[in-house]
Amino acid sequence: MRILLVEDNPVKQRVAARFLEQMGYRCDTAANGIEALAALARQPYDTVLMDVQMSDMDSLEATREIHRLNLPELRPHLIALTAHASNADRQACADAGMDDYLTKPLSQWSWSRNCGMPPPIWPSAGPAGRNLCRHPPNSRHKRLKTGP
Repeated sequence: MRILLVEDNPVKQRVAARFLEQMGYRCDTAANGIEALAALARQPYDTVLMDVQMSDMDSLEATREIHRLNLPELRPHLIALTAHASNADRQACADAGMDDYLTKPLSQWSWSRNCGMPPPIWPSAGPAGRNLCRHPPNSRHKRLKTGP
């Protein structure tokens, strides 16, 4: 799975990238919505994780632009990352077109519960050497719907 992580704070960006790495994923990074749009123009991504509050172009504006520029079947799964966990924040993300919403700090539980994607466990990892991931690398995962 191709993941783009969009976070304007360099320390938080490294922490989130490390979290994804520990879960068996690799990601590309961008520092704001403008860089995210440029990265998406260069190559397709399955999932985009975006901090909600960023300088230059925040994730809500970037999400609206991604929707404007991409056909629904080509659009990546858009996930908001935020420290704010209010219903109003969640609704603002859904209204902008985000597919999912995760609060910081990230955890394996929130990742698998909210994104519907368990942490990948590849044959070389884990005690029994079993592949427990429903979404092997380079596959498109089912889009989740937000709202009521």
